[in-house]
Amino acid sequence: MTTQKRERRDWALLIFIIPIGILLIIMVGQIGARLLPFWSVNARMRSNMEPGEGSARPFALLEPILPQILTPMAWAETYLTPGAEISYPPFVTFEPTTTPSPTPKTPTPVAETQTPTATTSPTPTQTTVETQTPTSTPPPPDKTCDDPNADNYGDNAACKYSPQPSPSVSPSPSVSPSPSVSPSPSASPSPSPSASPSPSPTSTGTPVAIPTDISQVTPPGEISTVAPDGDAGSGIADGTYVIIDFSSTPIRVNSTPDDYYDLVFFESEYNGNSGYIRLDYIIIGIIKDINTSSDYYEVFNWGNNDPDTNTNANIDELPTDPPCPSGEECDNYGISTTDLYSDSGVNTGIVIDVDTAPAAPPPGDYNQVIIISPSQPAGSGDSAQVDAIVVTEIPKPTPTPTP
Repeated sequence: MTTQKRERRDWALLIFIIPIGILLIIMVGQIGARLLPFWSVNARMRSNMEPGEGSARPFALLEPILPQILTPMAWAETYLTPGAEISYPPFVTFEPTTTPSPTPKTPTPVAETQTPTATTSPTPTQTTVETQTPTSTPPPPDKTCDDPNADNYGDNAACKYSPQPSPSVSPSPSVSPSPSVSPSPSASPSPSPSASPSPSPTSTGTPVAIPTDISQVTPPGEISTVAPDGDAGSGIADGTYVIIDFSSTPIRVNSTPDDYYDLVFFESEYNGNSGYIRLDYIIIGIIKDINTSSDYYEVFNWGNNDPDTNTNANIDELPTDPPCPSGEECDNYGISTTDLYSDSGVNTGIVIDVDTAPAAPPPGDYNQVIIISPSQPAGSGDSAQVDAIVVTEIPKPTPTPTP
């Protein structure tokens, strides 16, 4: 009997304690959410999450779920953080296949002026050399795009596949030179066109790790990301680097060069109005996402004596600046402002084409720019002067044909 009474008393205590515990949990939650709202959220300026006073609700025992924190449906076409990169797979159309004809896998295009193969027969017979007959089997489709600069990223994924007609050559049973055609000594039996090398960057570019002997500093306030003003301030100290965020206007590397400069670095004019700059040792690179990896792809490097052919500061084309030896990218190299890019009345710009950078950055969007003022024993040791670094699209000048 004593044991049964004890069990009943335990059950009574348990039933009494559970409601009290639930009530205490609710009270603590309300105190933490309403009475002591000392918390913050990194919502950024472009986020639709606004946990401010404007979205506060009247005090209630059980608060409803706020619609601001719910993920919108996909068909609503609204996102909590707009501007994020969304990639869609390209649309691929598969052409119906037919019975293949006995033609080579890679058909050889026939030139307009055909050169037959010479034979050792002293008396040529007049027969037909080759006949061109169309084949019903379409060749491998060539990729075409409505936008010649499309790179299959985001809204540029409008490419489609369309077959291109190509003739096939079927030799006749008896092949001999025609008397009306003179064979050429340099002719080959089946000329095949050789593809010219494309200057487009490959996706095998190797990123560079930030050197461990330099330290990161806060970007000086004089560095503008909109337009230069002629004031570079104290610059970036020797042996340090800065990282500037361009997430709102990322630098885009295209799969094929678009003949545009994508980045402009503005130095400062020496003594204000001397008509030239003193270019310091400096390295500029682009980073995909600093939150994922700090490795960068180099797009400009003044000081390694390798010509920066993707810029207007190519040592092979600049006039020599004594006492700097010819072909050497020395510190404080004098460059005339007439050879540089001008914007907002400041003509100290070095334009950079990231598509053709020697580091061959893979196609895509890059959200950060790293500017390094390397520590060079042979340099002057002064700071790297940076007035502005601007993301833009500047068409390259059309080269003048040589008569």
